[in-house]
Amino acid sequence: MVVLFETLRQCTEEVTSSNIKAIGYAPIIPSGKLIVIMKNSPNVAYYYHNVPMFVYDNFMNSDSKGKFFINEIKSKFKFERIEQGKETW
Repeated sequence: MVVLFETLRQCTEEVTSSNIKAIGYAPIIPSGKLIVIMKNSPNVAYYYHNVPMFVYDNFMNSDSKGKFFINEIKSKFKFERIEQGKETW
C-alpha cells in the first residue's frame, strides 16, 4: 500500500505551535492514525499508528503541542516517515 504525502497533508490542519506545523487524524478501524508535520521539515509527514482518538483530542487541546508530542506521542507509538516525492510502493 502506498501512503502519499499529499493525501496525508490534506488530512491535517495547521496548529499554533513553534515546532509543529499541522496535525491530522484518520479514524481507521480498529485504531487511528495520527499525522504530524513539523515546521522544520514541512515536506515530511510522520504517520503514527494505533493512536486512540482521545490522544488526538488531548493533543489538539493541549496548551503546548510540542511538549504533548514529546511526552505523549513521540516515543510511545510506532510511526512511518513519509517524505514528499519519495513515497515507496
